[in-house]
Amino acid sequence: DIPLKPFQSNPELKLLLSSKKQPGNDILAVEAISKSFGERNLFNDLSFHVYKGDRIGIIGANGTGKSTILRILTGEIHSDKGSFRTGTGVEIGY
Repeated sequence: DIPLKPFQSNPELKLLLSSKKQPGNDILAVEAISKSFGERNLFNDLSFHVYKGDRIGIIGANGTGKSTILRILTGEIHSDKGSFRTGTGVEIGY
């Protein structure tokens, strides 16, 4: 019996996104957003800024609000409080 060589994948991820609009330096500003569903509080007073060239990831256990944050930023649902704004020339999509 000849042992099989394990499968090796390429660990590099290459992703190219393009847009006709060129954004400025400020991409996204999120200020004190909160979201609850009934008694379940997903997040409270969440604030962050994203600048041109930043690379971000959203990491957390299932049910902690990762998709909810994206749904708020795309306008699919509203936050309970707080606000966000996109920079000039920025289009949010996923």
